[in-house]
Amino acid sequence: MVISGKLDLETAQREIATDWIAAYKKYIGPSPVSGRHHPGYAGSALPDSRGEAAASPGLSAAKVWVNTSSGKYFRPGQQWYGKTKRGEYMSETEAIQKGYRAAKGG
Repeated sequence: MVISGKLDLETAQREIATDWIAAYKKYIGPSPVSGRHHPGYAGSALPDSRGEAAASPGLSAAKVWVNTSSGKYFRPGQQWYGKTKRGEYMSETEAIQKGYRAAKGG
């Protein structure tokens, strides 16, 4: 976030030094995720000054279906979109922020 200019270095250092867990939750999210689906990864949505996700290029504007059991989400047109036993609809941005991963093939 510092490199992209979304957060100044002094603020980042101060917040991490004071309480790095609170800083992580504030800027990244409540649950750790890894890899290219990490909310801090370039191309994903990050909270704006109101704490709302900013629109990001490459993310679908349509709702995705999140399989809450497997931790994966499906886009419209994929085989399991809206068809898994446990799940819910949400924006792709929200799914990523909550730590869900895109299902293969989509």
